[in-house]
Amino acid sequence: MFTERINAVMSGLRISVSDLSHYLGCDRSNVSRIVKGKRVPKPYGKAAWKLVSAVYHIAEHSGRTSFLRMITRESAAMTAEEIMQVLMSWLFEEESAGRASAGEGNAVVPFQSFGQRLDTVMRISQTSNIQLGRYLYTDPSYISRFRNGIRYPKSNPKIKNKMCYFLLERMIENHQLDELAVVLRVPAAFLSDKEEGYTILYRWLYGAEQNDLPEVEKLIEQIGGLAPEQRLSDRDAAEKPEPASADDRTVYIGKEGLRSSVKRFLNAVIGARAGEIFLYSDQSMNWMTDDETFCAEWRRLMQACIENGTVIYIIHNIERNTGEISRGVKHWLPLYPSGKIRSYYCIREQDARFSTTLFLCPSVACVSGSSFMGTEDHTGIYRYDTGMQLLTSYGRMFGALLADSLPLLKVYEREQVLRSDIGFDSDNTILTGRLSLATMPKQVLFSVMSRIGLDDKKMQEITGFWRHQQELYRRCLKNYIIHECIALMPFARIKIDLPFAEAYYTKEEYIAHLRNLASLSERYENYRLCLLPEPAFDRVRIRASHDHVLVTRLTTPVYSFVFENPRLCAAFRSYAEGVRSAYNIDKQTVRSRIESYIADDIL
Repeated sequence: MFTERINAVMSGLRISVSDLSHYLGCDRSNVSRIVKGKRVPKPYGKAAWKLVSAVYHIAEHSGRTSFLRMITRESAAMTAEEIMQVLMSWLFEEESAGRASAGEGNAVVPFQSFGQRLDTVMRISQTSNIQLGRYLYTDPSYISRFRNGIRYPKSNPKIKNKMCYFLLERMIENHQLDELAVVLRVPAAFLSDKEEGYTILYRWLYGAEQNDLPEVEKLIEQIGGLAPEQRLSDRDAAEKPEPASADDRTVYIGKEGLRSSVKRFLNAVIGARAGEIFLYSDQSMNWMTDDETFCAEWRRLMQACIENGTVIYIIHNIERNTGEISRGVKHWLPLYPSGKIRSYYCIREQDARFSTTLFLCPSVACVSGSSFMGTEDHTGIYRYDTGMQLLTSYGRMFGALLADSLPLLKVYEREQVLRSDIGFDSDNTILTGRLSLATMPKQVLFSVMSRIGLDDKKMQEITGFWRHQQELYRRCLKNYIIHECIALMPFARIKIDLPFAEAYYTKEEYIAHLRNLASLSERYENYRLCLLPEPAFDRVRIRASHDHVLVTRLTTPVYSFVFENPRLCAAFRSYAEGVRSAYNIDKQTVRSRIESYIADDIL
C-alpha cells in the first residue's frame, strides 16, 4: 500500500526521484529504494516525517497542495501541519492497520480493543489526531496513543461523551453512516437519529474497555506527576484549626461530624508529638475527598504529623471500586516518600452491611464509629475517646486487624531497588520510555561514565548496580520470560537510565545500546523485545511480575512504588500485557526494525 501511494503522490505532483533526494539532502539511491518498495520507512518514524514534510513543501512550492487534499479527501481549511498528519496516515494506512496483528502467529481479533475501534471510526470520519485533539483540548500525541492501544480513555465521562459526539457529527455531515453501519453491524437507519446513533456508537466504542484500565493509568500518572512534599509554611501553620481542647464533645454525627473529629484527632497527635498512629476505615471516602477545603486541611495536618516523626500505619480498603481507590491513593501518594507510611490491606472478607472507622493514637485519642453502608453522611455515629482503658481496648482491636493484613504498597529509593531482586522470580512485562541499565553494553556504560566525568567512587557504585541488574536478568531468563516494551525514539537528547547522574546518549552510544537489545533478543529465547510506536508514559517505568508491580519515577524525586496486592497487580498486569500483546513481533523482525531505524538516520 505505501509503495503504491508514494508513487501515486510523486506522479500526481510530478516529483522525480532526483527532486526528492535533493530536497531531503540524501543519496538518490536511498529514495530509489523507497520508490521501488525495497524499503518502507517506519510509520510515524523520523524518516517518514522527513519524507512527508518534503512532499508537502514541494507541493506547496509548486502550488499543488490541492492534489494532497484531493487524494486524502480532506477539506481546504486545514493547516499545513494537519495536512501532513493526514498524509502520513493515508500513506501508511495498511501498514498501521497491520501493526497490531503482527504477533507471533497470533492474529488479533478485529475491533477487539478500544484503540482499534477508535482508529477505525477516525478513519471512516477522516479525522486526524490534530483535529480530535484540538476539539478535546488535548495534545495530538495523546490521541495517537489512544489509537495505538497504548493508552485508554480516562474514566471521566465528559471526554468520552465529547469524543463520541464529535466523531458521529463528522460522519453525519460527510454522509458516512452507511460505512459506519457496516462496522457496527447495525442498519444505517438506526444511526440517522443522533441520540440513538450516539448511544449505539458509544456502547460499541467503549465496550472493549476494561473497567480497571483507566484507573491503572490514572494511578501511574499520579505517581509520574508527584511533586516533593513541601514543609508547612508559617502561613499554613497559622491556618490550622483550633487546638483539640476547644472541642470537648464525645459523640459526632454524620460526615461533618467525622471531619470535625478527625481534625481534633490530628491536632491532638501533633500536640503530643506522638510516635505512631493507626488508621482504618472501610466507609466511603467522600467525607475526605468531596470537600477540597477540608482535604487541603487534612493534607497539612498529616504532613505536620510526619514532620513530627509520627509513623502512620494504615490498612487500606482495596475492596472499594477502582475509582475510589484511585481517588484515595491520589491523596496519600505525596506522603509515601517520607518513609513514615506503613500500608496494608486486610485479607478478611468485608461486611456488606455496616462500615467501620477506627483512627487510633495510643495514649492520646481514638475516633471510632460505624454506620449502615450508604447512610454514613447523615447517620454515622463517631465517638472521640481519650480514656486509657478504652484506648488500650482499641489498641488490641487494631492489633487483631493488623494480624490479618498484608503489605499493600512500599516505597523504595532507586538505589534500594537496584540492589534488590523484587519480582524477578516470575515472568516480567516492562513498559519503559528509557533503555534499561541492565541491557546496556559494557563499552557504552564506561563511555558514558568517562564522558560525563564521574569520580572513581561513583563509577564503582554504578558499575556494581549494572552488574547486579545484568545478573538478575540472566537468572530470571533461565526459567521465566522478560517482555521489554520500548519505543524507538527520534534521536535528539535521549536520557540515559543512570543513577547519581543526569546524562544523555551520543548517537553512537544509543545505536550500540539498541543493537545490544537485538543481540539479547536473539541470544536468549526468553528475552522478548517489543517495539512500541511511542512510549506509553514519559515519566515512569512499569515492571509487572506475578506478585509485584514496580512503578518507578524517572524524574526527581526518583522513587519506586512497589504494589503487592493481588488485585492491583492483576490490573497492572492486564494493562501491561494488553499493550505488549498488540505489538508482539518475532525476533528477526525486531532486528530488522532496529536496523531500519538506524538506517533511517540517513534521510
